[in-house]
Amino acid sequence: MKKVIIKNGLIATAIIMGIQFLAYLMYGHPDSSNFDTDEIIGYISIIACLLFVFFGIREYFMLYRKGSFLKYFGLGSAISLFPAVAFGTYSVIYYKWINPDFLQEYGDYQLGKMKASLSIEEFETAKIQFMEEMALWDSVGAQFIMMFLTVFVIGLIISTLSAIYFQLKTPKNG
Repeated sequence: MKKVIIKNGLIATAIIMGIQFLAYLMYGHPDSSNFDTDEIIGYISIIACLLFVFFGIREYFMLYRKGSFLKYFGLGSAISLFPAVAFGTYSVIYYKWINPDFLQEYGDYQLGKMKASLSIEEFETAKIQFMEEMALWDSVGAQFIMMFLTVFVIGLIISTLSAIYFQLKTPKNG
C-alpha cells in the first residue's frame, strides 16, 4: 500500500508542479490580463493531479481485489497529501520570493472588478471585507494552509467518490 501511495503521490505532485511551471513559462508573472486564466489553470492542475487519487485506488484494487471504504478513502487521502503539501509550499515561495508584488496586484485587480460591478455603498462594504481577507494572505502560515486545503479538500472529495466506487466493485465474502 505504501508503494502505491508514494508512486501516485509523487506523480500527482509532478503534475501539479509541472503545470504551474509550464504556465509560468508561457505567461510569466500573472497580471490583470491573465489573472482569470491563471486561476483556471490552477484548478485544472489540481483536478489533473488528483486523478491519481482514483488511479492509485484502482491500482490497489487491481492488485488485491479487496478493501473497505475506509481503506480506499485512506489511500486516496494519503495520495492527496503529496500535491497538497507541494502546492502549499509552492504558493508560499511564489508569493514571498518569486513574485512578492502578486498580492498587491491581485488585490487591485479584484477591487477594480468590484468597483465596476457594485454600487458605491456596496463597493465600500465589500472593499472593507476584501481588505480584511487580503491581510490574511500576508501571513506565510495562512498562505500555506489555504492553498494546502484547496488541494486537499478536492482530494478528499475525489477520495470519497473513488472509495465508494471501488467499495461497490469489491467482491463480498460469503
